[in-house]
Amino acid sequence: MRSPFAIFRKHQKVFLVVLTGLAMFAFIFLDQISQSGGQAMIPILGLIVGAGVFWIIGTQTGKPSEYAVAGAIIGLAVGWVLPGMGSVNAAVYTDAGDLTQRELQDLVNRRRTANNFVSTAYMTSSPFGELANNPQFAPFIQQQMRQFMFQIDPNRPVAEDVVLGHLLEHEAKEQGIIISDAAVDAYIKRVTSNNLTQEAFRTILSRMRIRAEELFDVLRAELRIQLAGSLKTPRATRTPAEYWKDYRKLNVTQSIDVTAIPVERFVGEISDPSDSVLKEFFESHKELFPNQESPGTPGFRQPRKVQLAFLEADYVAIEEGLDEITDKEVTEHYEANKDTLYLNNSSPDFNFPMDLNDDKSEGDSTKGEGEKTEGKQEGPELNPPKTNTPEEKKPESEKPESEKPAEPEKKEDAKPEAPKTEKPKTEESKPEESKPEEKKESADEKGEDESESVSLLDVINDLPVSAVDSLNASENLLAVAALRGNFDEKAAADEEKPAAKKEEPAKEEAKPEEPKKEDKKPAADTKKPEEPKKESTEPDAKPDEKKADPDKDAKPEEKKESDDKKPEIPPFPAPAEDGKEKKEEKPKYRPLDEVLQGEIRDTLLRERAMKIIGEKIRKAYETMSELGAKHTVSEGGQKLTEAEVAEQLGAYALKEGLHYEKTTLLGYRDLSESEDYPIGSAVEIVNPAMRSSAASVADRIFSNDSDELYRPETAEDPLDNNRFAYWVVQHSKEHVPTLNETGIREEVVKAWKLQKALPKAQERAEAIATIINENEKEDTSIFDLLENETVTGKKDGLKLTVSDTPPFSWFTQSFAPSQNPFGPRAQTQVQLSSIPNVEKAGNDFMERIFTAEENKALSVANADKSIVYVVVPKTRSAGEGGSAQAMRQQFIQNGVFGSQSMNQLSDRDRFTQYLEWMQDLEESYNVQWTDAGRAIR
Repeated sequence: MRSPFAIFRKHQKVFLVVLTGLAMFAFIFLDQISQSGGQAMIPILGLIVGAGVFWIIGTQTGKPSEYAVAGAIIGLAVGWVLPGMGSVNAAVYTDAGDLTQRELQDLVNRRRTANNFVSTAYMTSSPFGELANNPQFAPFIQQQMRQFMFQIDPNRPVAEDVVLGHLLEHEAKEQGIIISDAAVDAYIKRVTSNNLTQEAFRTILSRMRIRAEELFDVLRAELRIQLAGSLKTPRATRTPAEYWKDYRKLNVTQSIDVTAIPVERFVGEISDPSDSVLKEFFESHKELFPNQESPGTPGFRQPRKVQLAFLEADYVAIEEGLDEITDKEVTEHYEANKDTLYLNNSSPDFNFPMDLNDDKSEGDSTKGEGEKTEGKQEGPELNPPKTNTPEEKKPESEKPESEKPAEPEKKEDAKPEAPKTEKPKTEESKPEESKPEEKKESADEKGEDESESVSLLDVINDLPVSAVDSLNASENLLAVAALRGNFDEKAAADEEKPAAKKEEPAKEEAKPEEPKKEDKKPAADTKKPEEPKKESTEPDAKPDEKKADPDKDAKPEEKKESDDKKPEIPPFPAPAEDGKEKKEEKPKYRPLDEVLQGEIRDTLLRERAMKIIGEKIRKAYETMSELGAKHTVSEGGQKLTEAEVAEQLGAYALKEGLHYEKTTLLGYRDLSESEDYPIGSAVEIVNPAMRSSAASVADRIFSNDSDELYRPETAEDPLDNNRFAYWVVQHSKEHVPTLNETGIREEVVKAWKLQKALPKAQERAEAIATIINENEKEDTSIFDLLENETVTGKKDGLKLTVSDTPPFSWFTQSFAPSQNPFGPRAQTQVQLSSIPNVEKAGNDFMERIFTAEENKALSVANADKSIVYVVVPKTRSAGEGGSAQAMRQQFIQNGVFGSQSMNQLSDRDRFTQYLEWMQDLEESYNVQWTDAGRAIR
């Protein structure tokens, strides 16, 4: 019998030629076929393979050409039919090419590879890389790194996001977008700030187990998608009118009268649906999450859920069981820590200008004679700024005489007063002994210089209000007047006093007592540094000094009175010295009085309680680790069952005085907001200063895809200091349920009834609004008008509750700690305002309220349509000015176009447009997910 392989031996050379051709074809085209999904090339491949095989067979009959044509037709038909037969295994159907499970998983892996490289390269080259594990800096670093990560919609699962990328990749091909190696290299340099070395790059490739060429192909594909998305994404320029609209949302306030009509109250009037109706309703919403299509729409798709078991240590119970802190322990703690914890660091008195004068008076004793006069003549008016910058003013007072006349000339130009023009003349005729007076006068004129007075005002204006108030309360009334900037009044006084001065020019010229001042100066320096400054406080303005000298002989009593008044209105040094004396009297440490003893007792009690609670949770963690190991790893061929683990853990809790509890299956939101299970909002145990940035238990569990069970972790409640040892005992992945799944049928029935009850609630709300509007002109208030009305309209129903609200705006600005430790400490956050007695007021609710006519009742549902409200808009404010025109003026003057709050409102609108664009993109490509795709998603 002839062997069936004889034909292959006979045509061995021909087969080798055909096989080589097919290998070359596969090497060149198969990679492109696999990247495109293979749908378009499969029929062509079938045609080629069929023609080749049948040509070989035809050579035995002598008709290779006829056989080749027949084989090509058969191969084309098979290649056309096979993809349709195998499409039942597709994960996602799209008009850009269907994706199988493997292809979808490959796209997910490609995205993860790209982002893994980006994050690793960023952390390797970033100067902040070493701070990544620091909870205080981690949020900032993550925020900086996120801008380089590849993602289209950060709110979608990775599988859904890569499908959007698949669609954009198709768009990129149609647009002819090409990403070169140079573009990829430039992107890597941008991510790493051009700090990634060749050695570090090779190390990253080695850890990722990928070649450089493969990495470049991965990044090239993701950059191509990113570029296509940026070109296709709608970009709307914000107009001034839109900014004005946003500004009004932040500043216009509205108060309302409101009453609620819960939809659930009408569910009892709805009968149960038939099985066919219920099944149809379930099938139409089973793949959606609640509120996914629009607010209030039902959805039965089950999110990822977890069940936790935890041990809780109660801080209050432990603290109450401790012994009282004794007086001896308080004293020992105080003595051991007083140098670090109990120093008397009370806030200093705000005598800043006075302290400056103190320094000045001390410096006067070391200055030359002329400089002493300068300090004396300035008195309370301009002494502080000169003392604040003594180095600058010493050379000014010591300028040569040739330079000094220039300054009085400027003064004459600024204030052409007769007395001031005469002063230089009389001084020029004086002997050298009066040179200090000349320096004094120039200093006075310098003191009146605008730059010096402005610097003084700057010093005072920078002081806290409490400091200025303390100055007002002090006896330095003249000084405060000067510091307050009342220079206009002083200038007016200056103009009047020199006018009177003209009457006695002879007295001023024949000043015989000028040397007496020089005699007084040394005495003042040796006895009292304040004495010269008392003379300086005698006049309020500089021109009065010339007027006061002639009056010494004529009115000695007035001089005495003025001298007597000096202590009543002392210059700055006196209060400053008093303040210093008070500071010296303060004890170094806080006294161990009853208040401090109470603080120390609380501190010691808290420390002991936290030490005990920490030890209890540590032991609980170790016990759970042992039980978890016995559950997952068999000992002698036997493992602990889940029930046995729970039983032993409960017994341990009872023995150690802990609370043991197991949650139900909860999604992220239910776990993080649960009032029954505080474990969800507890945070990882960190330094108390870093609690604000610590991740919650819900965040830690749902931020990763791990399905590991019975692995213990610890956490603490930041509010009451309770601590937990917990683990996950059950995972439930996101999935589309069946109607027979536990709890699903009841959920579907409830959703169907709520949907049918909504029109009834809206009808009742409209009826109540009509009652209010019909009685609008009467004096009866809405509270009296609806006093006897019920929610459902039935006499035995629940009475309506009417309430009024304080004024609120559409959006509210709040300040939250910044995640950037190198930036501002707080950042503005804009969010929808919370309205008292109104639950889940969404954007549509706000729009209806703020655009409705005042004092006209209307009905409006909340965001999830669970409650219909009857609302009467009352007083609407147009802002601080009280009118739209005033608000427009504020809008123009405030320059809000680039403000953080305006940008956030703009981003909200842009993100809404972005979501709508992605939804339109999916609809245009007719994207449909199968069960196989959902398993990956």
